[in-house]
Amino acid sequence: IGPDHNRWWVPEEEEKNMVGNGVYLTPVAIWKEPDGDPHAAEHTERFYYHICDSKTMHYSEVVENLWVGSCPRIPEHITHGMKEALGVTAVINLQKEEDVCRDSAGCCPGVPRADVPDSLSQLYKDNDISYIWIPASDSDPKNKLEMLPGAVFKLWELLKSGNNVYVYCNGGIIRSVLVICGYLYYVLGWPYRVMEHHVCLQRPGAWVDEQLIVEAHKDFQDKYGNDALAERRVKHPRS
Repeated sequence: IGPDHNRWWVPEEEEKNMVGNGVYLTPVAIWKEPDGDPHAAEHTERFYYHICDSKTMHYSEVVENLWVGSCPRIPEHITHGMKEALGVTAVINLQKEEDVCRDSAGCCPGVPRADVPDSLSQLYKDNDISYIWIPASDSDPKNKLEMLPGAVFKLWELLKSGNNVYVYCNGGIIRSVLVICGYLYYVLGWPYRVMEHHVCLQRPGAWVDEQLIVEAHKDFQDKYGNDALAERRVKHPRS
């Protein structure tokens, strides 16, 4: 708008939005429909039912050796998609038991629904993929808040051990996104806005719950923060 403009942007939460050298990133915008409501739940449901009906596994690479996505729905999603195409050696599953029995039943054809969780675990074992199951509720913020620090730490352990990790829930939009956001923000120490923009770029449609991520940060710091800081100092001695 030229050097003579009289418009100034006063950033809210300046420290969080600044990413260095006077550069700011604004929060990722949420698209709103003509009625002024983003209708996020409707869009999430539409995406979820699309991958259900098409029996696809929809995923995105976040950083090297780390993917986030939807759950496997047929055996080939594990035996070919994960193992052969992506080279996955470990998975973190954040589905509740009823999610597994419903959405991943196709991975275990002929198995009674109640036995799907055990059969799924065995399928991973047969394919030499480490399987970590951390059930979390999509609709319970308190449950996700309690789950997040430990799940991030487990992801960190798997990656430090040299694993290629796939993190998933039902659609790969909310619970699994929380965990990969926590890893980038808590462990790698990315500025919040850099993390947010990167995740939304890599995984369009991701729901980045800022309030929950920030609130759970203190719990992670209390439990694992010293280890995370030491790790960053080893990799980046000047930081």
